[in-house]
Amino acid sequence: LDQWVLSVCETMVMQVTAALEAYDMVRAIAPIVEFIDTLNNWYIRRSRRRFWKSENDGDKDEAYATLNRVLTRLSLVAAPFIPFTTEAIYQNLRGKDMPESVHLCDYPEYDEGRRDEELEWKMAAVRHAVSMGRALRNQYNLKTRQPLKAIHLVTKDAKERAVLLEMKDILTEELNVDRKSTRLNS
Repeated sequence: LDQWVLSVCETMVMQVTAALEAYDMVRAIAPIVEFIDTLNNWYIRRSRRRFWKSENDGDKDEAYATLNRVLTRLSLVAAPFIPFTTEAIYQNLRGKDMPESVHLCDYPEYDEGRRDEELEWKMAAVRHAVSMGRALRNQYNLKTRQPLKAIHLVTKDAKERAVLLEMKDILTEELNVDRKSTRLNS
């Protein structure tokens, strides 16, 4: 999850930078909005238990370090568009060795080493399956808190099938499938 959000963050940096270099302000804003939604509705929500652990362990520290990095990069990328909000975010994240203001920082450079396009694709497939599952729950008035006995996923794509089976735990948790009798068919 950490590696995925770091990769998605760098994708956002790359897309916003490319749009700004083309003087396309409208196209530059969309990746920021999409990243904020992804960060809030997937990474932070899925990492909630990690953040609220009472003990200080490596996993909790990694989660906080990852969140700090992506929020810092988000504030740097979004500073030209929402200067006051990004300044407030930056001030809350600022370390002693960092410039006094987000507006005194260099614009971030795309870090290709943090990208994992395969992982981004895998998580996009899982998020799409979860989205479709939630839509079906809604269509048939099945409350989210009501556990399902099983889920059946259908795809012609062998690669996607393998990913969905690999990420079975995330799917069953997100769609509230009874773990005792879980059978994930594809």
